[in-house]
Amino acid sequence: MRREGTILMKQLSAVTLIVLSLMTAGCSEDEAAKAAPPRSTPVTTLTVSSRAVEVIETTTGYIETKAAPVVAAEVAGQVLRIETDIGAHVATDQLLATIDPTDYENQLRSRTGEVDRIQTLIDNQRRRVARLRSLLDDNFVSDNALEDEEAALKALQRQLTTAQALADIAARELQKCEIRAPVGGQIQSRHIDVGDYVRKGDAAFQISDASQLRAHLPFPETVIRQLQPGQDVRLDTPASATGTVTGSITELRPMVEPTSRAGEAVIDVENPGDWLPGSSVNGSVVLAIRESIVIPTLALVLRPAGRVVYVIDGDRAQQRLVTIGEYLSGEVEIIAGLETGETIAVDGAAYLSEGALVKGTPLASTAE
Repeated sequence: MRREGTILMKQLSAVTLIVLSLMTAGCSEDEAAKAAPPRSTPVTTLTVSSRAVEVIETTTGYIETKAAPVVAAEVAGQVLRIETDIGAHVATDQLLATIDPTDYENQLRSRTGEVDRIQTLIDNQRRRVARLRSLLDDNFVSDNALEDEEAALKALQRQLTTAQALADIAARELQKCEIRAPVGGQIQSRHIDVGDYVRKGDAAFQISDASQLRAHLPFPETVIRQLQPGQDVRLDTPASATGTVTGSITELRPMVEPTSRAGEAVIDVENPGDWLPGSSVNGSVVLAIRESIVIPTLALVLRPAGRVVYVIDGDRAQQRLVTIGEYLSGEVEIIAGLETGETIAVDGAAYLSEGALVKGTPLASTAE
């Protein structure tokens, strides 16, 4: 019994020692926590300043060629030969196809023969008039007889004019049996084949001249009224590696589309080399240039209160609501909420809150 009491006393002593150790350690940690200074958040800081900012409107439209004429048959007949095909490059006045010229050759010979016949009659009538004039001097013929022959000569001369015009028409129709390219370019489509009978006006080919292009860009009705002919537009197309091309607004369509509520600007531009008609095109136009504060996008933080920037005052961060304008490349325009000369947090701003202690490392000014 005595031995059991001794064992119990030893166990109680051990427990007491453990409790006392834990209490001593807890007090030490509390004192250490009270003695440790508050932690600061490392950030990079920037002194803001103003600079010129372009207010840019961007849109996406399409490209077409300025000249894509449909070449039609100008006379009726059967197609004898096709000289070119889709995709071929052609020069101005190059032969594309030939229509059977037989009927038109015969018609030209007929008209030319009529001209020759009337010309012969005129030559004979002139000689007759000349003889009558000589006889009139000797009073062998009357004035009326001479006037009748002179009138007959004039009638033949008018007939010759008509016959010559008909011969010219026949010669031109014979020339039109050759279908030729009105402009240089590339054959976009072919609508005829050898043996086809074509009527006057039937489409034969379409030629696309890709050297001169026209961009159609839609702009909102609120923006279209701010544009004017001659204004520069920066263009680029995802189908090309050429880069950006600058053109000028050629015309502004006077009506706004009722479905899209957009007006259209037309820009004529030379093909830089590999732009294709029908491709999409991105257009950017500068609407205005204004002096504004620009900060890195890293400095802009989204909080429940809205978009904020942390202004550094001494070693503390102050949350500031701001109004943004244009988004630039890696930067954003601040319209309201900041003043030039103020210092803001950039890297590390997302980890800050109102009144947070910060340790700042300066960056270069936005004016540099």
